[in-house]
Amino acid sequence: MRIAVDVGFGYTKAVNEAGKMVSFPSIVAPRAGGGIDIMGGDQDDYLVSLYSQGVRFGSYYIGDAGLTNNGTRAWDENFAQNRNLKTLVATALALVGDRTPVSLAVGLPMAYYRNQKEEVKDGLAALDMDVLIEKHQIRRTVMVKDIVVYPQGAGVYYGAVLTPAGEIKDMELMQQSVGVIDIGHRTTDVMAMSRGRKGLTPREDMIGGFDYGMNAAIKQIKAMVDKVSQANIPIYWVEQALTWNQGILEYKGKRYNLKKFETQVYAQVAELIVASVKQKWGQELDRLSVILIAGGGGSALYPFLKVELEMAKLVQDPGFANAQGFLAAQGLSFK
Repeated sequence: MRIAVDVGFGYTKAVNEAGKMVSFPSIVAPRAGGGIDIMGGDQDDYLVSLYSQGVRFGSYYIGDAGLTNNGTRAWDENFAQNRNLKTLVATALALVGDRTPVSLAVGLPMAYYRNQKEEVKDGLAALDMDVLIEKHQIRRTVMVKDIVVYPQGAGVYYGAVLTPAGEIKDMELMQQSVGVIDIGHRTTDVMAMSRGRKGLTPREDMIGGFDYGMNAAIKQIKAMVDKVSQANIPIYWVEQALTWNQGILEYKGKRYNLKKFETQVYAQVAELIVASVKQKWGQELDRLSVILIAGGGGSALYPFLKVELEMAKLVQDPGFANAQGFLAAQGLSFK
């Protein structure tokens, strides 16, 4: 089975060739012993145990369950050696896969792609384990038979012009100069395809990544609630409030509505991204026919980006745009 997995700093997204999709926060918390089963069983709550040759070597709370149990994303600049990477990918494959070996397509942030592509590829190519996901009654052997690694952001373009099988679905877009702004949790990736003498080609000078995304908004909202509460609120409490509780944060008997900060903060983060894009692309920006906006932060920031970038267009299902694009590019390569 062909499966694409986009392990973002914010969310892990996966889609298989039949169209089954799953998304959950990229958060992992170790589960000591058997743990106490008090989870509600919602689709983003996963109690996962990993086995090798019948021996359990790890048990974890993943996704919303990880956030509930104060788990970590544990990201650093060495994406390839992130201790959670294999756990997140194995969980995603178990959720959307079947009992057959997997042809896997994954992505890396632009900033890490060149230096870490081979290390990530080698690490995930050896993936072979049994995955038990409690309460979902899933126990599957996950085995990768082949793997390809794409840069995040490029997946957005592939998904816009190709079907999951790798067939052309938008010939008009394929013939235009196109930019991509892919806004994730921690990073924002950009790329451009430009018309040249030999046709449409990637613009090397217009490809790159910025080390900020929606996490910058969360940090700003935290600073604002710290000021009004006169406290030092843990940042994951802020994220929990925004993710689960319609922006309501409860602290020492008081309720703080974080939603009232969002418009101001999102406008500031969008302005930061636009400034970086303009500096990166320069006057070449004006020659683009369309700028595809995608990523988990794409929907939230699109109204503010559109004010400054009139060619901006929000892609369909922006959170899954990279995963769907990786699957499409993989389908094209198999042809």
